[in-house]
Amino acid sequence: MLKLKKYFKLKIEKIIYKRISPFIGKILDRLFFTSFSRVGVNFYHHYNRNDYNIDNIEKICFVHLPKTGGITVWDTLKKINFPLYNFPKHSMHNPVSLQSGVKNFKYITVMRNPLDRVYSQFFLYKRLNEKITSHGLTQTLRTQISFKNLACQYYSGLIDENIDERIFDLAKKNLDNFFFIINFDNFELDLKNLIKKAGLNNEVNIQHKNKSIYEKINKTDKEIIGAYNFWDIKLFEYYEKNLKSKF
Repeated sequence: MLKLKKYFKLKIEKIIYKRISPFIGKILDRLFFTSFSRVGVNFYHHYNRNDYNIDNIEKICFVHLPKTGGITVWDTLKKINFPLYNFPKHSMHNPVSLQSGVKNFKYITVMRNPLDRVYSQFFLYKRLNEKITSHGLTQTLRTQISFKNLACQYYSGLIDENIDERIFDLAKKNLDNFFFIINFDNFELDLKNLIKKAGLNNEVNIQHKNKSIYEKINKTDKEIIGAYNFWDIKLFEYYEKNLKSKF
């Protein structure tokens, strides 16, 4: 009986969050330039969750920001039985957990210049036919919180919050305690160094996944992205000055 109840509960959740929620959300998105269509789907797939519990202190949790080569990281590490923490429903995009913090658990990530990362994320949304992108880069940045200081959101664990100095300091403090940070511009070598640090054979074949091709960012777009990502730029500068040489 309990199994039957669980089965129907999961079926109902799937209908609500994968069909009804996106349908209603897309209508609201067109009217109010929001991103409600993604909320239910993200919840269903366990994305952007900061309440997960890491079940084993030896597991290493990967904080995967969009457009940082994360799919290549997942694919490479899973092939060699790296001790990755597997999120519920095998989701990929989640911030630091408030319930399993960096002081007690191991975290890794890829750090990329936020100007390039956000620009790449915009073209990803265009390929996914997200309606907001048809209004241009500026409107996307203005209305979508996932395009504003997402690194600070993810590394602080305070997702969907407007970033201030308190949250920035928390993100910075958490990064100080990460097990490893891959430099996007030194991707393959750093990924192999991570594998070596975990005590595994790092003679692996790294096959880059999900690479994007899009027009080169211009000066104006850089300035617009920078205006909406002040705190992420500060965090990246902190990483470059204080953490990059540690790994």
